[in-house]
Amino acid sequence: MLEWIDPIFSMGNWGPELVEAANGKVLLGERGEFSRAIPWNEVREADPDFLIIAPCGYDIARTLRELPLLEALPGWRQLKSVRAGRVALADGNLYFNRSGTTIVQTVEIIAEILHGHGRADKRHAGAWQPYSDAAIDEKRHAS
Repeated sequence: MLEWIDPIFSMGNWGPELVEAANGKVLLGERGEFSRAIPWNEVREADPDFLIIAPCGYDIARTLRELPLLEALPGWRQLKSVRAGRVALADGNLYFNRSGTTIVQTVEIIAEILHGHGRADKRHAGAWQPYSDAAIDEKRHAS
């Protein structure tokens, strides 16, 4: 999970435990550690099966506006998660970056991303969306 785009931050704090609760494995964050800036090469070397992008303080619309920064990085399109269509854009502001009343929903959202069918169910509509060039281009032009 990425908590920031420029510079790249891997999600720490309670993020790794949320991923574990959703039956996933964090490759770039450390359980019990703070979120931290990491070089882009660490993401490329980890080559995650799934990538959740949930920048701190950003909703999905703002994350969409920041995506060109990631897409311009060398090797973005070669990441396993990008090639397989397993990148999710999530509402970091509401669900991922604050501890609080949405923490159970956040675990459900992560489980949906990792084990679902590639789209948000009715309960989590608006909480996340799959990354796809067509959907992203359409939303950028609508903004």
